[in-house]
Amino acid sequence: MKTATKLLILLCFYATPNIHSQSVLGVEVGYGFPWAADELSDGNIMSMGTEIREIDGINWSFGAGRNYAASFSHFLTSSIEAKYAVSYLDGGTVSRTVKFPNATTLGEYKSSILWLSPTLIFNLSKKRFRPYVYVGFMLGVGPKIIDSNSTISNSGMTESKYVFSGGVIHGVSSGIGLKLYVKKAAPWYIST
Repeated sequence: MKTATKLLILLCFYATPNIHSQSVLGVEVGYGFPWAADELSDGNIMSMGTEIREIDGINWSFGAGRNYAASFSHFLTSSIEAKYAVSYLDGGTVSRTVKFPNATTLGEYKSSILWLSPTLIFNLSKKRFRPYVYVGFMLGVGPKIIDSNSTISNSGMTESKYVFSGGVIHGVSSGIGLKLYVKKAAPWYIST
């Protein structure tokens, strides 16, 4: 993976100035759906006595939520572009309820992270509707997961908040998309 990353960075930084083509500045807003979800703890739990317990599993992805990005892309050829993006994931909130005969705990999980992403985009057409595929490297800086809990019982209420943060995350991103140009030679387009 280190060799592929070095090759991608080398191509983006050294090949870009030698090719005469178009550069694009972009602002992107999106939403990540919890498709690659994992189960959170035991999920929702309802205890109706000493022996009876009902558990509903909660599947959630900490990568789900609103995403805001600023990007710079440069066409290396008419079909290949190098893109650099800085994005912030404002993760969605997931709630968890644990009910016992004498107490109820309401919990919430929320995540956030700053992503740095050099990417290569391969445009598959030069028409008004332009499908594309992309592959790139992702570096996550300052990941944070906040776990907040409120417990209400006969003796009162207690609250707790745990913040898990720090470290660096790395990985590979890939996907497909479609650009819709307002007209064939227009500088503005909408991407999905």
